[in-house]
Amino acid sequence: MAKPILIHGIPTSGKTTLLKKIGKECIEQSPDTIVIFLSLGKIWDKTDKINIKKQANNQFHKGSGGEINWNSKNQKYLILLDGLDEVVSNTKRNDTIIEVKNILNDPNIQIILSSRTNDYIREDKKIDNTFEKFELMPLTIDDMEQMGRHILTNQTKAASFIKMLKKSKLAQVFPKTPLTTILLAILFKEETITPKDLPRNLTELYAKFMDLFLNKWDKNKGISEQFKIKQKEFILHKIAFQMHQDKKTIITKSELINKLSQLINEYDYRNIDPQTFIKNILERSNILIQISGEESYSFFHLTIQEYLVASQLTSDQENLLCNTFEEEWWLNPNIFYAGKQPNYAGLLNKIKDKPIYTFLVQPIDLDDLIAHVIHLPKVLLAAHQLPKITQQKIIKNVVIKFDYLIKNIILFFIPDNIIEKDFKTIPLFSKKIERRIYNKTILDIILFAREFFKDCLGSQYFIERLEEIWNEFIQTPEKTPISEITLYCLAYRLAVSKKDATYLEEFINKWNPNVRWYRIIDVDMNIIGLKYSSKKTRLNFKSKYSKNEKYIQSQFQQKIARHYNSITGLQ
Repeated sequence: MAKPILIHGIPTSGKTTLLKKIGKECIEQSPDTIVIFLSLGKIWDKTDKINIKKQANNQFHKGSGGEINWNSKNQKYLILLDGLDEVVSNTKRNDTIIEVKNILNDPNIQIILSSRTNDYIREDKKIDNTFEKFELMPLTIDDMEQMGRHILTNQTKAASFIKMLKKSKLAQVFPKTPLTTILLAILFKEETITPKDLPRNLTELYAKFMDLFLNKWDKNKGISEQFKIKQKEFILHKIAFQMHQDKKTIITKSELINKLSQLINEYDYRNIDPQTFIKNILERSNILIQISGEESYSFFHLTIQEYLVASQLTSDQENLLCNTFEEEWWLNPNIFYAGKQPNYAGLLNKIKDKPIYTFLVQPIDLDDLIAHVIHLPKVLLAAHQLPKITQQKIIKNVVIKFDYLIKNIILFFIPDNIIEKDFKTIPLFSKKIERRIYNKTILDIILFAREFFKDCLGSQYFIERLEEIWNEFIQTPEKTPISEITLYCLAYRLAVSKKDATYLEEFINKWNPNVRWYRIIDVDMNIIGLKYSSKKTRLNFKSKYSKNEKYIQSQFQQKIARHYNSITGLQ
């Protein structure tokens, strides 16, 4: 029985393209295998219950007119399920995974699923237990160069493009993915951007792309401009916004005509005919595309829909983004919105000050708090021209919320005399927390916290601000508001980034934490390849943990419930 495969990666990393390439190669190399490609977002837009075999049969019938005989023992099937992240409801995602698991007993069916990398696929045990996971990593500069050469057939232009990639900060500003590389190369080819006039962030890149495809396309074709550019773009904004609010990636023809008619009446666009508008947008821009064999439409990529949503929002509408901030569905619109005015902190300040938790007053939603801590730095990266003091305040806010998450959710509510039946009665613990935490050892939690901190604040862009926060903490260690586990995560992040052991040594010297940390940090130093500041310091560390070796080793094997006081500093 072949284990199903999950391919995941950041937006625009090429998941859909890879699925289709796998399907194409399977048809060429194994022509007897039936290959079916299904878009999960589009399936769930039309139904409240998923049946993968039924959906696959419908797709097969559309293409061939025949029916699939699932009982045939000699027939092989490859089912490609695209876009689990486009299934907005966790209940529907869970139903999708259950449906996949129901098919596992059929040895003739191989399933490959794709999704954006998100908390759902990283943390949910059903995913880990069901799928073999593969992550699409960012492109290298060499990969980006090769793609540029294919698009820019002119050698002089290609050389100029490659020089721009190497010498500018483009590779730092944009996600290194196939789609962003293709957009950059197309814009460079059309001379919409030059090495002296580069987009500053992802939002500007998409804005230039929209301008090119809505404006230049018509001019290049020699067709008279029937609709004003601003009208066309405004209408697309409104369509995208409606679809995103409805949590949909497709819109039927009747829904689209109704929406266009409403906009024409509302804004007095008398020069626009809905049918002609749809025809022109489909034929001349390819921004909105018709789904094959259906009278329904979608934006050619979900990020286009997300960009259009964000680009039409004003500061008066920021509460929408703030209120939906913890939802994965609204993360990219937040990022695109922050990139519109990268020197504007209004939205970020609203999010920073959002009272998403109230200690011991109301139940805490673990998933919301985790999402908040992960999403906030991502949006901050988009607002890359904020003053240093503003950046520092926001990053410090993330550090404190991270500490709250680790200390008060994962550790604080686990009494050291806990037994399993009592654990399940604690009202602030969801089943997810129960699965993740109950049997974890103290070492498990430390390593989990360290990786989670890196996921949140791993960008080099944050390093200077993190160092400023660290220096602020060590000046008054007695007033430092965070736990030793968070201090360790901060010290470790700085030590790795700057290749300097000073931060880890300061953690020990300034806060005098539990002796277990001497052993943890000595192992860190060896693995990272750092040197102690002096021979005396190295001997002191080794002496400390050698004298307490049995005690430390026993701690590392014990459940976290026995050590929540010492590791958090809470008494």
